[in-house]
Amino acid sequence: MTSQLRPCSTFSYVVGYMISSSLVVFASEGQYTMSSVGMQGKRQYFSKPWFMVFEMFLAMSFALMLNLGIRSCSRSPAEGVPLIKNNPSGPSAQAPGCLSHSRQMFLVSIGSALDLLQSGLSFMAMLLIPASVAVMLKGAGMIIFAAILSVTFLNRSFFAFNYLGLLLCVSGVVCV
Repeated sequence: MTSQLRPCSTFSYVVGYMISSSLVVFASEGQYTMSSVGMQGKRQYFSKPWFMVFEMFLAMSFALMLNLGIRSCSRSPAEGVPLIKNNPSGPSAQAPGCLSHSRQMFLVSIGSALDLLQSGLSFMAMLLIPASVAVMLKGAGMIIFAAILSVTFLNRSFFAFNYLGLLLCVSGVVCV
């Protein structure tokens, strides 16, 4: 049983993502342009990308606690939609199509750890290049990386317009 979002919900999620990601860039750039007088009397800028990674870690931890709190307060946890569906033909001691919650959390945490690493690297990149360039490279990189992963692991085949789009993304990254 797959659930599909209504177009209005999809649009609101996309707009919400665009607004929140823009706010993160503005907050990051704002933190990097803050300055104060140091102990030696010289003006110093706040260039601590690992502090922002710590902020991301706190936000992800808050989301995890919120998820666990909602899960513990729900009356029937079996009615929830699984995060990751198992291969129905594969061996499983669980009900067909579902992984255990701890296994799902482990698999999702791998992606979260990679996201945290990516955030740290992009925050460090913002020290060296303008924020607009960093965001453009991040967006194009996600498209290219997702295309590589979908061909490699999901065995998807691309059409000519898919390759044209990837070519445009790669050429845009090279130009920047």
